[in-house]
Amino acid sequence: MKFSLFNHPGCVSRIFALLLAGLLAAPAFAAPDMKAVFASPFNGKAGTELNKVVNQPAALRWSRALAGVTTTGKGTLRLRADGMQDGVEAMAFLPLNKLVQPGQILWLIVEFEGWKFTGGRDEQLRIGFMHGNTGENPPPLAQMRFTRGSKGVLLAGEAFNTAQGATHIASQPVAPAETSERQIFALEYVPAENRYTLYRHSGGEKFEPLGSGTTSAQRKPNFLRLHLRGDFASTPDEFVDIGNLLLFVASPSGNAAR
Repeated sequence: MKFSLFNHPGCVSRIFALLLAGLLAAPAFAAPDMKAVFASPFNGKAGTELNKVVNQPAALRWSRALAGVTTTGKGTLRLRADGMQDGVEAMAFLPLNKLVQPGQILWLIVEFEGWKFTGGRDEQLRIGFMHGNTGENPPPLAQMRFTRGSKGVLLAGEAFNTAQGATHIASQPVAPAETSERQIFALEYVPAENRYTLYRHSGGEKFEPLGSGTTSAQRKPNFLRLHLRGDFASTPDEFVDIGNLLLFVASPSGNAAR
């Protein structure tokens, strides 16, 4: 089920140059055999629910629709979940067993096209690698956690189980509560080292490391998860727009950031 982004230009029309010229050449991501295995470009017609979004590969679909989460018809997925979202109904999963081989280095890229947070604070969006996908609290491996706080949007890294040696990456401000500028972030996972790292695109071909943490050696990247918590539509003009989710892999011999 491997595919080439060169054969699917619609997946990367906005960030093609960055990810295939800049990101592959950047020291933080340099790996000779780095390749894309998944893209969720959200190119569907307006109102398409998450579980009906056509991904690449097309056979892979998100596990469920999320309330208030649909495509805009302009190449973005809009998060406008009304009410206090949490639990099973606010999570969607995508299996990785046909995309990822044991031991591969992984890079999950999330591209935001803008957001506007108003009204009540503390909305949270988690995107990352999961060991399991069942129950109210499925076990994460490592994930990005975006939170809207009093100082804008904060990004933290979360890894579990801490009893198995997993550690978190401290929360830090990454953008104001309202922005129309594209924001791109990356989560790197290196299983041979039980390590994960967060990055932020800082212009041109540069990705800035935001910190590293340790993962549990007993957990695997079996799923991707998108998880909402809080009210993303507490006012009529509140929203978060995601433009793309991309997954890259490389063999363990590839050079990952240290």
